[in-house]
Amino acid sequence: NNRSFSSNQDVTYFRVPDQSKTSQHNSCVTAILCLSGLPADLTASILAHEALHAWFKLHPEYSPRKEIPGFVEEGCCQLISHMFLKDDLCCPSEMSIFNKYDLETIPSNDINTFAELDAHICSSDARNKKGFTDMRPYFIFCIEVDTTKFYGDGFRKAKEVVDQIGHEVLLSHIAMYKEFPIV
Repeated sequence: NNRSFSSNQDVTYFRVPDQSKTSQHNSCVTAILCLSGLPADLTASILAHEALHAWFKLHPEYSPRKEIPGFVEEGCCQLISHMFLKDDLCCPSEMSIFNKYDLETIPSNDINTFAELDAHICSSDARNKKGFTDMRPYFIFCIEVDTTKFYGDGFRKAKEVVDQIGHEVLLSHIAMYKEFPIV
């Protein structure tokens, strides 16, 4: 079941996992919305942040009876936004999230479309023309100096942990245990 959001010629895909592979507690994500007209980097970092919220809710270990504390969840979501902005995590072909299962669920006639979209978005010429890099340092700075408990302190804790164990281990641990690991 693929869900997509499109606006003019720019298309943003967010793959919703197969129901048989998601939480057994009937959680669902019906949409991820973002204001239009924002700078491209800000939009992308917001979508990365919101996609992680969706990932947590669709994870097989998710339970509405034992939710992830806001400090932990928002901190991790800010971390993903920060990683996108700082490390240039834009190319799906380089991300471990796109595993064999995901590729098998894409209709064969769409594979060239995804490859072409990936190549276009990740080319430095397209990124510079669309203003991808103009405000990136400012958005990174805003995440790093945020003084709020959930977003700022949560981000700093998530970054401290991810620097020691990596993002895949961190996110798996949080999905399972609903707290930051002790490192």
